[in-house]
Amino acid sequence: MNLYKNHPGYETLCNHFDAIGTALGLLEENTASQPSFTVIDGELYQIPSFSVSSVCCSLESISFCVSCGHMSDAYTLTRKVRDDLLQHIFVLRAIKKADETRTTKIEFATGQNMDEELFCRIVDDALREMITCDKTDAECAVDAWIKNDLKNPANSKMRRNYFGASRYVDYLRKDDLVGECFSKFFYGEIQKLQRMFDNYVHANGASFILSNLPQAMYDRFAQHCEAISRSLIIIASIYISCMTLISPSILMATDFIDALDMGLQPTDGSQYWIMPGIQEFMDQYFPSISPELKKYLRANNSYGMKIE
Repeated sequence: MNLYKNHPGYETLCNHFDAIGTALGLLEENTASQPSFTVIDGELYQIPSFSVSSVCCSLESISFCVSCGHMSDAYTLTRKVRDDLLQHIFVLRAIKKADETRTTKIEFATGQNMDEELFCRIVDDALREMITCDKTDAECAVDAWIKNDLKNPANSKMRRNYFGASRYVDYLRKDDLVGECFSKFFYGEIQKLQRMFDNYVHANGASFILSNLPQAMYDRFAQHCEAISRSLIIIASIYISCMTLISPSILMATDFIDALDMGLQPTDGSQYWIMPGIQEFMDQYFPSISPELKKYLRANNSYGMKIE
């Protein structure tokens, strides 16, 4: 029963959802076109990139719950969106961080002429390093997750130490690449969201149970729509900001590749342009988080992506 589907608050929420879904979908498309891999027990595995697709499905479920006035359910699913996106950031960062450490150990013979023999030796050294090196505890936990072994009782310590929203937050705060951004712009907000989500998920008061009853929602429906929208804007902003620092190339607009595909000379500097949909999201929502956020990402993304 979509009791609230024609409510102005629901319409505003749907507009925010459309903007969030569009931005996340663009990043997912670029992520899928730039697959990442890791070696586990001597075998090559592709790092899953379907977390964002799952999140977009959750957005549809949240929208339905809100339209029915089932607000506690909507908050619970919003918490799931937070968990899924934070997990995706953690998985990618743990693997890329380990790869960066190993890369420093490989001799690339700087200044020498690159011939076939040298190239093959470099590739062979890199693969051997990936297969035989000792892995960090975080990377081992991610390996177990990729192989669907994390659920096994033998891996309970990995699950306890590295998986779960509080563990993702701790990891990201301490990370040398995203930690400053996360702590400066988002930590306070994520703590507020945690307290709010816990109230609804654990029913910390009779009012939080009443929030799932449509007939009890009318006077506060717009307020709930605003709170859920704001929560998802913050969560999506965390994801976009962290991905800008971890994998800045996934922000890239298609102009550069499109020109190459058509046999044309790309416009100078077009490899640094970001997708218009991502720029629009940043323009619309980042100022409400901090006027300095876009400036920070522009100055600190390693590819020099042109964030306006």
